[in-house]
Order: sequence, then C-alpha cells, then structure tokens
Amino acid sequence: MTYELNVKGGDTSVAAIGTKGLWATDSGAQCRLLYTITMTAMTLTTKLDIKNTGSIDFPIQTLLHSYYNVHNKAALDASKCFVRGLEVYELIDKVDPNNSCASAQVESITITKETDSVYHPPEDKPELNIDIHVGLPYSFHLVAKGQVMGSPVAVSCVVWNPYKEKAKAMSDFGDDQYKEMICVEPGILKGENIVKADGQASLEQIISVVDL
Repeated sequence: MTYELNVKGGDTSVAAIGTKGLWATDSGAQCRLLYTITMTAMTLTTKLDIKNTGSIDFPIQTLLHSYYNVHNKAALDASKCFVRGLEVYELIDKVDPNNSCASAQVESITITKETDSVYHPPEDKPELNIDIHVGLPYSFHLVAKGQVMGSPVAVSCVVWNPYKEKAKAMSDFGDDQYKEMICVEPGILKGENIVKADGQASLEQIISVVDL
C-alpha cells in the first residue's frame, strides 16, 4: 500500500492506492483516510474516517493502537494495572488459543504473561465502554464506537503486552519496557464490514481521565 499525505487548511488526509491483490493499482480499489485528534483538559478523542474513493467495494478491519504508560513500571502489578468492562465479551487468545472462550468472565484483565487477546462484544453491546487503570491516583474511561455505511457496527478490543521474552526479541522495543505499558486498542474486527464504492466508515474513541 502506498500513501499520499495532504495537508490543507488544517486538515490532514491520506490518499491510499495499493500495489497488489485487492489493492493492485489497476483493481479499482482506492481509499482516503482522515485521522482527527481532539484534546481538552480531561479528554483525548481520536477518530479515523475511511472514504472509499474507488470503483469497487472492499472489506475493512481497523484498530486504534493506544499505548498507555504505566506509572512506576507497575504493569505486572494486578492491583495497579488492569482493564475492566470486558467480562461478557468473547475472548480470542492469540498467544494460547486453548484459553479462548465464549465469555471472558473475568472482572479485571491483568498482565501476567505475554498477552495478545481479542475481545468481541455481544450483540447488545456495539459500543466499547471500559475502564483502564495504569497505576496512578486516577484511571481512564474509554468509549469507542464505529460505523460502516452509516450503520453502527460492533467495536472489539485488543489488550496487548509483549512480556519479557518477546520484548527482548523486538528491535524497536526496550527489554524492560513491557513493565511500563499496556496497549488497549478499540477496533472494527467482528464480522464482515464492507465499504461500498463512494461509501464511508469510521472508528472513534474518547479517552477520559477519571479521578479515583
């Protein structure tokens, strides 16, 4: 995939034209991406807008990769670093598939080993609505919603931490940095989501500071 970055009048957009497969130059598949960041004293909002500018439909999957710094390198301390609100979500454990289950049934998601877990919402919870604690005297509340072709779609959540062995094997990650971070990513992952020609999709998250 190749990208063209355009900045005009305060708006930044990325025009994407691919190189192979569905995104081969002559396939008719093209899209334009707009990433918007809005900040207030207590909130951070990020939104990805996807516009199908080509002549054919295409499926999408997308994630907002949010890395949270954990105070005092306490990512492995279950009393200080955890994610809550995913109890009724389907769990897909990408590190150990045997742990996958139809309902997570765990109040707090914590880091005790390499973690790469996908949580898909039940049908009655299309919006993601969770709490993230990172070891400070406050936590974050995350709300995320998505839409494809004007209709709301389910927002899943990925929780990731490479832990010590994988951290050491990553050239762009410090050996001990896994102790000071947790990645919590809202995404459009569940089902088949098709953006038709001239259609649009979006994924938005609002991260709010919450005093404890």
